[in-house]
Amino acid sequence: MKKIIVLLCILLFSSSAFAMVGINFYGGLDMCKIDKQEYFHFKLNEASNDSVFLGLGQEAIENPFLLGTNVYIDIPLSKFSVVGTGEVSFKNYKIKYDNDFFYPPNGQHLSKDLIYARVSALASLRYTFLKLPPVVKTVSIYAGAGVGVHFIAPIFCEDLIKDNLDSCNDKLDEKEIVKKQSKFGYHLLAGAKIKPPLFPVGFVLEGRYIFLTDTKYKVPDNFISIVAGIQFGF
Repeated sequence: MKKIIVLLCILLFSSSAFAMVGINFYGGLDMCKIDKQEYFHFKLNEASNDSVFLGLGQEAIENPFLLGTNVYIDIPLSKFSVVGTGEVSFKNYKIKYDNDFFYPPNGQHLSKDLIYARVSALASLRYTFLKLPPVVKTVSIYAGAGVGVHFIAPIFCEDLIKDNLDSCNDKLDEKEIVKKQSKFGYHLLAGAKIKPPLFPVGFVLEGRYIFLTDTKYKVPDNFISIVAGIQFGF
């Protein structure tokens, strides 16, 4: 009799008639690469009608680290879930620069460590199309799509300097650049969730294809993110 009651409880709590609310914490990688810029010189035309040559080089940026969290609600009597996500990806990179056409006397360029970063807020609709095994339904396979807003740090490059400086003595207006780099985007997703019935903790593996609108300053306009994390359901 006890076994029958336990089985009924499992079936009830795995039924789509009960809404499930949960939160995920995850880490992963943005699978993208921004190519290295070999050191070169270019001319900056100043507002005073003078010209100055600037030197600039940038090392490659590959597969930024990704951290994030999302909250989901399983819609009762359906296979759909609504998901809200916040995440950040980041990677350090180094630039070399000078403000003279000639190499510095000691042969060493100035250098600076910078951070490439992406901060995103996403909204997604997810559809679970397969649960295995049939009775216990420990593994869920899902797919979905959504939209998002992305705040992306521009790569320090020639176009960034020319678009935002009137003189080599000026300073970049970081707030204004962030406004320009706030991009709207779309994404597709697919993943798998492992969560035993009546157990509040599960594990998630997910891949997303993100594509952005109107990117500038060497920011990638599409890339894949791979994440894995822990889910807590209520």
